[in-house]
This record gives sequence, structure tokens and C-alpha cells, in this order.
Amino acid sequence: MKNYYYDYVLALAEERNFTKAAKKLCISQPSLSQCITKVEKELDVSLFNRSTNPIEITEAGRIFIDTAYKIRTLQYDLENKTSDIADFKNSSLTVGMTPYRCSTILPGILKAFTTSMPKVKFHLITGTMQELSNYAQEVSIDIFVSTESYLNKNIFNYKVIAREIILLTVSKSNPINNKLKSYQLSYDDIVNANFDSKKMPIELLSYFKDEPFLLVNTSQHLYKKSVELCRLSKFEPNPFLITANIHTIFNLTLSGLGVSFTPHSFVKYGNLANHPIYYYLDNVNSSRNLIAAYKKNHYLSKPARKFINIMKAVLN
Repeated sequence: MKNYYYDYVLALAEERNFTKAAKKLCISQPSLSQCITKVEKELDVSLFNRSTNPIEITEAGRIFIDTAYKIRTLQYDLENKTSDIADFKNSSLTVGMTPYRCSTILPGILKAFTTSMPKVKFHLITGTMQELSNYAQEVSIDIFVSTESYLNKNIFNYKVIAREIILLTVSKSNPINNKLKSYQLSYDDIVNANFDSKKMPIELLSYFKDEPFLLVNTSQHLYKKSVELCRLSKFEPNPFLITANIHTIFNLTLSGLGVSFTPHSFVKYGNLANHPIYYYLDNVNSSRNLIAAYKKNHYLSKPARKFINIMKAVLN
């Protein structure tokens, strides 16, 4: 059976729709349909029930898909191991990150990596944390950057690359700042990791209990952290706006439309023109571990290990 047949069946299993799967594979729908039919005739079983919408996977299809994922993993491992031996002649590395991390931490990391390993072809895949997790399970990416508490540790191994601080972010025009001057962090404080000397007691967050909050989507880890911190100060945040885009939240905070929580890596590496006022809350929930995650039992190539080490060096 041709190798690409496995990719075609897996794409259809993931999308449950011929049109979407064909678009994902960059082929025509008739070509995909013909390929699936060939596989089913060769195996003398039906892999999909086409009479439903979305299409359903048959029992034979589930067995085929489970095996196809194992074959794909073995192929990736073989390619990575032989490439390591061959001095990276045909080596590549595929990394997954969320869009905001791509625009902040990636440039410095990638510059150092390409200088260190110029022969390695670098590929980047962006998406939500759930999408990146799915790609890693399918072995479509080698490693992805996540937060430790988000990760399914039954499926993935990981290495901690940095500690990320969650900052309370407030417009300079907010009069509440006048009560909290001794706790205010400057941009230089953040760049130089001068957090501990200006920790703000968590109970003082309650000064902002009546303020409108700008929050990320409920599915994102930062949302859970934000709500958790407010509850520790004995109030529920009043959301003025909820969106997936951290850049939008930051700019709206800057303009005085509400208060928000911002990862310090966004501030440090975001090349921001203007800054509001930042506070570091004195609580264990005000920080989280950034990690590089990869599928268990998946060979971690030398370029992947190098990339992880470079991330640690750059971010720390």
C-alpha cells in the first residue's frame, strides 16, 4: 500500500468530510474519493460509512486508523534517527506554537537555532493549544510550546523551558493606581526579572473588583488563571469583553477600557510601543511553567533537543 494512502485516510478520519479533507490535503475531492475506494477494495472492508453527515468511521476503519498512526510514528522516528546519523543532510524540525507566542518569543529563538543548525529545515505550525495537541498526537509536529497545567501527561512528555509570570495590567489613567504606587512594575523591571521586590499582596487585587475585565476565551489557560486569581481575592471578575486575541486585550487595556492579565513574555518580547502599569500578585497562581511537549514513545531528534535547549537559554 502506498504511503500517502495512510495520510488520505487519516485526513478523512479527522475531518469527517470529503470536501474538507481534500482541501486539507490540497487535492481534488474525486481524487480523494478514488483513493479511499482503492484502499477499501484492497482490504475488502469499508473504512467509512458515507451515508451519514458527518461520515462515520467503521470498526475496520478504527483498526486501520490506529495502525496508520503507529506507522506514521515509526516513519518519523526512522527519518529522525537516520537524519541524526547523516549529519542533518535531510533533517527537518516542525514546531507548533500559538500565534501570540510566534509573534513574541519565536524570533529570537529561531534566529539562534538557524545560526546553530543551518542545515535543518524549519517548519512552523500555528494554532490553538487544542489544535497543536492534536497535531502532536498525529505526529504532524515534533514539539509544541504549551503550559504545564494544560498538558495531558498520559499522552505527552515534556521539558520545562521557562517560568512565565501572569501580570495584572492596568491603564495609567485608572485612579486606583494611586493607591498601589509601591507595587508598580516598569518595563525595565519585567525585562530584568525584577518581580519579587515589588510583589503585591493578592488581597489588594480586590481594589479592582468593580472594574470591567478584559479576558481571553474560557477555553484558554490564561482565562482560568485570571478567574482563579480574582477568586483568591474574594470576587468574580466582571467581563467587559472576552476574546482569543491577547494583542486586542492588551491594546484595549492600554486605552482604558478595562483591566486584564498579561503573560510577562508578551510584554518582554512583544516590541510594544507603549505600556500600561503592571502588577505582580504575590501568589503561586501568578506564574506558570512554559514547556516543550512531544508525544510519548516518539524519538526526539537532535534538532528538536537543540531547539529546546535554545528556548531555555533565550527565555532565561
